[in-house]
Amino acid sequence: MAWRLSLWLQMVCPGVVALLIWLCPESPRYLVAKDRAAEARKILVALHANGNEAHPLIELEMFEMNRALQETGTMSWRTYFDVRDLFKSRARRYRMMLNISFAWFGQFSGNK
Repeated sequence: MAWRLSLWLQMVCPGVVALLIWLCPESPRYLVAKDRAAEARKILVALHANGNEAHPLIELEMFEMNRALQETGTMSWRTYFDVRDLFKSRARRYRMMLNISFAWFGQFSGNK
């Protein structure tokens, strides 16, 4: 019973999230990528402009989403695993080296 109780208690929060996620709206960026801009605009108006459809923030966000999708395209499995951006500049390589070093030494220092 000792391990079963803790297991079931740890499943409560993820279970609540799994049930309530269906009440959350879709991502506006996803909707724009799927050519459903009107739905994306509606969500942005509800969440960012308190129902004011003429708010300049809505136009700015829609413009930025469209521009970002034109520049980078939509995510695919081929681009999802492309890690070349992490190593493009010297500063990025340094940060990656630090992350890898901390992970390496964290694993071998006996931390659990």
